[in-house]
Amino acid sequence: MICITINFEMPKEPILRGYLLSFINSIDPIPTRIKSEGNFIIVEHVRGRNVTSLIARVYEKAEAKIKGGDFRVALSNNDKAIIVKARTKNKPTVFSVLGLTPERGMEDVFRKVASIVRNMTDEEFQREYYESNMKFAPPSLLIIEHYQAGRAPFFVSKKLDRTKPEYLTLLQIVTFLAGYVISHSGYVLADGGQRRAILILPQVVGKSKKSFYDLILDYYGEYKPPGARPEEALYLWFALTLPEEIIEVSVVGIKEPAGANPSSVDFSLHINLESQRKVWEDLGLSLSESEKWLWLNVLKYALSPRTGEKVREDAITYSKLLFRASQGSISATRELLLRSSRMATILAKTRVSKRDLERQKLSLQTSKIAEKLLNVFT
Repeated sequence: MICITINFEMPKEPILRGYLLSFINSIDPIPTRIKSEGNFIIVEHVRGRNVTSLIARVYEKAEAKIKGGDFRVALSNNDKAIIVKARTKNKPTVFSVLGLTPERGMEDVFRKVASIVRNMTDEEFQREYYESNMKFAPPSLLIIEHYQAGRAPFFVSKKLDRTKPEYLTLLQIVTFLAGYVISHSGYVLADGGQRRAILILPQVVGKSKKSFYDLILDYYGEYKPPGARPEEALYLWFALTLPEEIIEVSVVGIKEPAGANPSSVDFSLHINLESQRKVWEDLGLSLSESEKWLWLNVLKYALSPRTGEKVREDAITYSKLLFRASQGSISATRELLLRSSRMATILAKTRVSKRDLERQKLSLQTSKIAEKLLNVFT
């Protein structure tokens, strides 16, 4: 049987690679074969049909997520001049090329592009994706500022050659934005009280029989961290809660564009879940659901900016030690047990408020975690 294919070239810009993998991994895995060859990802339709029908469904998934979610695709003023309505008369925008009025939303863009792509052959799609004469400057969500990101392993440093694309075709912009929407996993409060969007971006081609869109949609509804720092707590939160089908991700927190301000990165973590699970397996560390809940409770207190000051101070200390302990550090495990049990004993004698009782319960729970870890390691 002849396989119909579409080849996606992986962008040099790391954030775009994440968006594209989010998009590709959301293609229905049943009738497709997806593989990496060099700098390309090849999507084959094993039933001898055009891949475009499957790609169109991913745009529709992005549309559905916007309609059913509590977020929108945020745009700065400059972005709106590219996407929605140009500042110069008769200058084309993404909306105008698609025949949409400025009052419409990005969900309408995804729906319109889906209907267009569904009627294309794979060859027509590739030609339009790569070679279209209609090109636009990318919106800021596709060229996130490097200042903070340059200090994190996920992003290219400012000292290196810049890899931001100057222009993208309409299909490239809409495909990357669809990947952004799919990877969008809600909002958290930063320590200063500002809201940050969390993106879960796959780093490898998926091997699951369930699409990335479905995995993230289910996850989005069940697990959402209450905050973003400390990073050790955030890492453990995702390592404990992300679906087993997900292999390797970067978790990125962004300040969304608004007004004259472009988007920027607030935090980023690279998590190889496959490797982390192997570490825990080699250590003999296996958590029951009740034990997992104890871990998440400690992490929740550490991550939430709304936690009482002293309770959070304890939880942050515990979560940092717990992270080291979870990687096999016996010294960190012993220190975690010593600190938590000592605090629980002190508070049992001196507590005078509900906050003190909360701190005592947290310390008791943490000491149980440390005892279990010490038994496993020794």
